[in-house]
Amino acid sequence: QINQYTITFDTDGGSIIEPITKDYNSPIDIPENPTRAGYEFIGWDQELPLYMPSENINIKAIWRKNILIGCSGPLSGAASIYGQAVKKGIELAVEEINAAGGVNVDGKMMKLELIDFVNDEAYAEKAASGFKELVSKNVDIVIGAVTSGATEGLISEAKKYDVPVITPTGTADQLTVGVDGNQRAERENVFRACFYESYQG
Repeated sequence: QINQYTITFDTDGGSIIEPITKDYNSPIDIPENPTRAGYEFIGWDQELPLYMPSENINIKAIWRKNILIGCSGPLSGAASIYGQAVKKGIELAVEEINAAGGVNVDGKMMKLELIDFVNDEAYAEKAASGFKELVSKNVDIVIGAVTSGATEGLISEAKKYDVPVITPTGTADQLTVGVDGNQRAERENVFRACFYESYQG
């Protein structure tokens, strides 16, 4: 009688893959790769056999953490044209950067993952509440808000939760330094990717 053996899969927090039990030396159907929110599947810690070996084996998944991005902007309302444009730009940038291998973080290439784009309708209060929602999803960085007023609304939350913020189009001078220009310490993790108003003026 031919012995049977089992291959078990430890996905380390990823989607479940059922064990494979088969007769020794019988062909094995390779399962689909597991998925895990916020991570990229790199492979298994050992090569999957094509035929059942003469022992039980356990195979563990190897993951690489992604950089999780949350976004805030007006997807509806009077300023929605700006929010929709920024959303498309972010999606395009994430796609292009990942296709090129990701970003280099301390010598390790990491992929970007867009977790959510909250609709703040260009209101400060909605941007603040949306920021808390993004933080609850463990984002590493927030791109937004899109308008200066909405960005001002989430700055205190950014400091509180120590999450870096980059506004792509918030031009008000005080966003990064305060009204008197001396509040950088309170806004140390707030940045912009555009010119500020007095410079443009």
